[in-house]
Amino acid sequence: MLVVGVVIASLLPTLFTSTAPASAAAQGGTDAAASGTTVTITVRLDLCCSSDDFGYEASHAAFEQYITKAQDAWNDALAKLPYKRCYSIHAAFMFHLLRDGQDYEAGYHHIHFNWDFPGRTASFDPGTQDPTEDTTTAYKQGLNGNYYPRDLSVRDWEHEIGHLMGLGDDYVEVHGHAVAHSGRPEDTLMAFGSRIDKVLADRLGDLVARSGVKLPQCWSGAIHSTSSAELPGFPDTNCHETWDTTFAVAVDPNGDVIGTGNGTRVAVGCVNPRYAQGEATYQVFRIKGRFDGRDFTLTFAQTATDGGTAGLFNYALFIPPQPVLKASVTSPGMARGTTPVSRQLANRSIVTANHDVSMTCENSC
Repeated sequence: MLVVGVVIASLLPTLFTSTAPASAAAQGGTDAAASGTTVTITVRLDLCCSSDDFGYEASHAAFEQYITKAQDAWNDALAKLPYKRCYSIHAAFMFHLLRDGQDYEAGYHHIHFNWDFPGRTASFDPGTQDPTEDTTTAYKQGLNGNYYPRDLSVRDWEHEIGHLMGLGDDYVEVHGHAVAHSGRPEDTLMAFGSRIDKVLADRLGDLVARSGVKLPQCWSGAIHSTSSAELPGFPDTNCHETWDTTFAVAVDPNGDVIGTGNGTRVAVGCVNPRYAQGEATYQVFRIKGRFDGRDFTLTFAQTATDGGTAGLFNYALFIPPQPVLKASVTSPGMARGTTPVSRQLANRSIVTANHDVSMTCENSC
């Protein structure tokens, strides 16, 4: 639950038995940073307060379990929901459990908890009068909150920390009844369910951009690769493969390119079928290169595969000396190119391939 506007002290519950710490200097309890195509949102919580050693150990263990599970749930979902088809968003949740009398820390959200009584958990956002609004207040100052842990499930922790990443509620209260807001599905996390969908992921990405983080220029791409191998004098060893890959790369201000991608084999054939057995059907790779504003030059290095050998695709793209794939800007935000490959292996096999590259600028073009 998100409570908006200025918090009036007399409205806060008076059942807490711990001593509240002094306020820390204003500094965001949430921040974001970009490294290549990975965007990390870090949320820091000061949980107040534990009054004895036994309570401290038990509370710390419980909070660690719930917050870790909430973080994992967010990351499991976000890993499948790239922002602008390009950036991978990663969530990092950290907390400090304070003892009685400890001051709140600068750069942390100030969460007062109560194990002893039931209650309605809420965070307070003074930057808006609309509880459904996404705001960057959490990136500018630590937010206050009242949490009642014995009433909180892992899903509730996910929802509440969603507020600390800037997300508003996806429900409103009408005549004492909660209803989904503006057509949002009821089963999503910031409404009544637990599903983290593409809309939520994109809203997080938008919040990162609004918070002042400069996201690097990002391009998404696809490669259609066809390859064949021939061993002169042994026609039954002739094989061919077709692979489709997708990738995303970030371009830093100096023109350096880094990124990642994955590929799937869509066709394979050999004169003798036994030569096609045991080879990879899926691969993961990293990318390095350069972009001068007009031309991309890209090299690829395999990082994972599901087969004992990567087959022709390996020789056509990954094994040093790797071919340099090229793509040139053909219109604003679009680049294309075809790179032919021909190489002779140590066993005298000749591998030929064509890599057709298409790229689209997704952000900061």
